[in-house]
Amino acid sequence: MVLDKVLEEVKSTGEGEFSAIRSGRVCYRVAAASQGGMMEGIPCGVCPRIDECSPDGVISPNTCVYYKKWLQMDF
Repeated sequence: MVLDKVLEEVKSTGEGEFSAIRSGRVCYRVAAASQGGMMEGIPCGVCPRIDECSPDGVISPNTCVYYKKWLQMDF
């Protein structure tokens, strides 16, 4: 679950939320939710070809299979 980023591994400080856990002990907690929202999922944000993309180019939103697939998602 740590590798899937569902949980995150942290070390207890012995204070605050960790007051009941010895300081230095490895603990797990639910990973914080992403704050990016829907815009984070736009494929353009992580595309390695974004510098070559243009409306009239060979690589464009009109020809991008990832962009088309993203537009068809049910939000």
